[in-house]
Amino acid sequence: MRTIAFVRIGIITLLLCATIAHGAKGQDEPPPLVRVGKYHVEDYRVFRRLLHDGVLWGSQINRQYITRYDVPNALGCFSPWDVLALEGSLVVWDPRLEPLSYYHRTGPVGAIFHELRSRKNGADAKAPIGGIGLSSGTTACYALSGQKITYYETHPELKKLVVDTDRYFTFIGDARQRGATVEIKIGNARKNLEQDAEQKFAVLLVELYDTGFDPGDRLTLEAVKLYMDRVTADGIVAIHISNKYFRLEPVIAAIAKELRLSARVWHDDGESQPGKTASSWVVLAEDEKSLGVLAKTTKAQVLEYGTKNLELIKLLNKYGSEADAKDAIRREWGGDGVSIETIETRHGPQVSVLVEYVRKAESSKQELNLEDLTELAYGPMFHPIKLEGKIGVRRDGDKAWPPGVVILPNWLEKLIGP
Repeated sequence: MRTIAFVRIGIITLLLCATIAHGAKGQDEPPPLVRVGKYHVEDYRVFRRLLHDGVLWGSQINRQYITRYDVPNALGCFSPWDVLALEGSLVVWDPRLEPLSYYHRTGPVGAIFHELRSRKNGADAKAPIGGIGLSSGTTACYALSGQKITYYETHPELKKLVVDTDRYFTFIGDARQRGATVEIKIGNARKNLEQDAEQKFAVLLVELYDTGFDPGDRLTLEAVKLYMDRVTADGIVAIHISNKYFRLEPVIAAIAKELRLSARVWHDDGESQPGKTASSWVVLAEDEKSLGVLAKTTKAQVLEYGTKNLELIKLLNKYGSEADAKDAIRREWGGDGVSIETIETRHGPQVSVLVEYVRKAESSKQELNLEDLTELAYGPMFHPIKLEGKIGVRRDGDKAWPPGVVILPNWLEKLIGP
């Protein structure tokens, strides 16, 4: 028994030393690993990050993340033997294979691939996918064995950092190792896509940010028509519209109306997951049916791939969306007359969030059913795109953006006035 006790103490000591060593390192972040032009690869905490001119293009978890971060959390809950078992299982799961930043599984891109893999009873799970813009190669995480993903990238120096070596990012190499085919076409992305006249993707992901926030000829009526021509009849074009200088949603809305496309948008501001960043994505298809769950209600999307509040999903499955939210919560967890802090201690933060929403509604004399509560807790996921009458279609050759698209800096807006 003494021997076992000494072994346990030794294990705890080693794990704590590893934790302390990491804490010391975290106070002094290492310098950039490499700079190529405006591209910059750096280690930031547990992440390897790719930046272009200061803008985050992608990130990947370092291999060392597991031992340095998960162990101290587990020490408070398990015996050292449980810790070892937990660590062993985590080693099998390689965190480097997880898509981060604005490609996260819990965000719009994750939802798009969930739709691709689940529709037609899984027949499209390994259908070809394409990408305008390589970034850090993160979307290759979604490529399955036997699936082909084709990237159209303008900048050969980016390929050298992301594809030609696994020294900085391993997304492309990992995809190839598990049996996916990854093709990189260097040159003007739109022209190369035009030349691939026989290419048909089930999903085509389009990055509008290239070397600046102005998407140029990547977002015109003719460009979107080209994207739609390069997907299957029921294919999905997904456009990343995050931008701090241009309001791109109404431009795409006008183009979608002109081309008679079904369109949905998701402004995902959720950054609660490690490595996840906020992003906005638009999905386009020839008809609403091709978008599947992406075109349905928030409740339907939450039940299909929602992860933000699993306790709410339990309530929806158990009581139904029309059930009174307050009554369902009371039946499940009680809580009348109990403080939010106590509820969080007893049942966790997800339950306390739901109780807060119900109490706010009650104080304003509003009745909530579980579907209403879902809208509040999750916010709008993919929902109909907003068309603005004053903002019209943008075409090839237009030198200026439609009025109302360019976001003026605060100082200039004040100078010009209303």
